[in-house]
Formats: sequence, C-alpha cells, structure tokens
Amino acid sequence: MQARRLALCVIVLSILATPALAQKLDINDIENSIRYINDLQNTDGGFRPAATDNESDLGAMNAALRAIKYFHPRARPRNRDAMPEFVAKCYHASSGGFSSKPGREPDVRSTAMGLMVMAELKMDLKERGPAVTRYFAENSKTMADFYIAAAALNAAELPPPKNAKDWIAEFEKTGHADGTYGKEPADTAGAVNTILRLGGSLKDPHATAHAIRSAQQDDGGFGKQGEKSDLATTYRCMRALWMLKNPPNSDRLHAFIARCRNDDGGYGVQPGQPSSVSGTYFAAIVMHWFEELEGN
Repeated sequence: MQARRLALCVIVLSILATPALAQKLDINDIENSIRYINDLQNTDGGFRPAATDNESDLGAMNAALRAIKYFHPRARPRNRDAMPEFVAKCYHASSGGFSSKPGREPDVRSTAMGLMVMAELKMDLKERGPAVTRYFAENSKTMADFYIAAAALNAAELPPPKNAKDWIAEFEKTGHADGTYGKEPADTAGAVNTILRLGGSLKDPHATAHAIRSAQQDDGGFGKQGEKSDLATTYRCMRALWMLKNPPNSDRLHAFIARCRNDDGGYGVQPGQPSSVSGTYFAAIVMHWFEELEGN
C-alpha cells in the first residue's frame, strides 16, 4: 500500500510540473483515470477491455498504453515488465500476424494491435516489423483492413508495403466533388487518415476539413449518420482534423467528452455508458490533440 501511494505521489508531482490536460482535468481527475486504467491490467501483463471482462487482449492493451501516455507522459502501467511476454504469446511466427489473445488465430486488426503495442513498448521491430508488413500486404482486403493497417504502420514508423498505392486508390474511388468520401463523416475522416498516413494527398484539403467540421453535432461530438455522438466516431473525425490542422469547436467538444466521464475515472463511448479502456483512450487522445492544436 505504501509503495502504491508513493507511485501515485510521483505521478501527481509530475503532473504539477507539466500542463498536459491540466486545463480541462484537475490533478485528481488525471490520477483517477490512470488508476482506472491500471486496475484493468491482469497478472499476465495484458489489459481487459472493461472492468466486467476477465481476459486480456491486445486491443485493450494498446488502448491502455496510449491512454496512460496521453493522460500524462510520465505515468506508467503498473506492471510493465510482464507486458512483452503477453505480446510474444500472441505472435504467430509462421504468418507474421498477431492474435488478439494467446491461442487464437490472427487477423488484420489484431495484427495491427500487436504492432502498435510493440511500438508503444519500444520493443525491437527488426525481425517482426517486416513480417507484420508482409502479413498486411497479403491479408488486407477491405477498406477497414487498409485503415487499421495504415494506422499501425504509421505508429511503428514502418514504411507501407508496395501495394499500399492500391489501398489509397480504393479510398479515392469513394471521393466526391465536395471533398467528402463515402456516405458519412466517419467515411471522410477514415479516408483522410488512411490516405495521409500512407503518404498520399487530398485534392482539396480545405473542403474536406470543412465537411468534417460541419458534421460536429449539437451535443459537441461526432456520430454516425442519424445517430447520437460517440467517442469512437469523434476520435476518427478529430484525428482527421488534427492531421489537417483544422480543429472543430473546442468548448462544445470538451463538454461532450466531459459528459462521457464516469466516477471511476474512465469514460464510456457515450454519455451514461459504462467506462471502457477504449472510451478512455479516445477521450485522452482527443484532449491531447486539442492541446497540440491550441499550442499548449
């Protein structure tokens, strides 16, 4: 207990010395959020998606690591030493892919989560990096695959595979004259994120940014067509606007995020929903992007 209190004191002292998120959350809020995330870590080193879950998975681990970092850059997971072993148990050397949990089959999304966790933990990518890239090149078939593979390669600072130009072309096919893509704002944001991550360019970045900004809803967030705002869609739209350096209304968006916060320090994906590690990550990184865009 004494060691835990000392660790929390270190976090608080570092927060006092750094403005990260302090303008929107006070010291106790940040400490509670970090505690919420760390309480989701299992003895195997992995993280559970939410308090009601039992098993660790790579997606939850990725969200947890990133959320902790964005709440405060000096905060750390409670048991970092056990994490690389959990990651290794999810890796399939025969294919170069990662499964979401040990003993399961890999897919593009779980492989992306594995690569991003390796990047967050600063694990050596010399051998597994090229193998994962080959896995993406051979197994990415849909736009959802292209989106998450591009995100992982970008996070790990690895070059995209040669066929990534075909991924860009698939998104460009969905483009419209007004700068939008697909059928709804999340589609436009997804296209922006993928095209720019892969080194492509947009025909009219200003028009595209305006279209996404205009999709901000009355409650301050972003949502799927005809639905209430949620942090997952807000995250995707905000990432695109961050990449385009063109933020939406800050006060309204911060108010929406605040309504997603729960007493346990975590965030639900919508106001009134229970906390999850993904919702908490979305909230943390969106607030972080605003800090960067506002020059804090």
